[in-house]
Amino acid sequence: MRSFGSILRPKFGRWVGYSRGANWAVQIGFTEPDLFGAIGAHSYPTFSGDTNLISSWVEFLQPEQYPHLLIDIRGNNTFLPYTSAFEAELVRIGFPHEYRLQPGGHDYAYWETYAADYLCWYAEGWEESQ
Repeated sequence: MRSFGSILRPKFGRWVGYSRGANWAVQIGFTEPDLFGAIGAHSYPTFSGDTNLISSWVEFLQPEQYPHLLIDIRGNNTFLPYTSAFEAELVRIGFPHEYRLQPGGHDYAYWETYAADYLCWYAEGWEESQ
């Protein structure tokens, strides 16, 4: 059996999900800030109530505990109104994040197209810390 090393510090932890998995990435990533330094929410449809909960999730976090957050969604996605409302709430409360609105719908072809870009985003900052 082969084993692989890992760095068990929040700065290096990533929680990533597509579609419904993005919902879990956001909820767990924000409610477990000691485990994850970045959250990737791709085609994020939001769970009911997430938009109302985000301010309470970050209320007690110090800025150095804020996870880096990437949300991306396509313009023809049925869930765009919910994702846009969540992003507007992030702006309202002043939470730093990256929001990407791309052309297209909610499908595997979209996620596959941007997979390499996502991986580069997740790895940002790792080089300086080695």
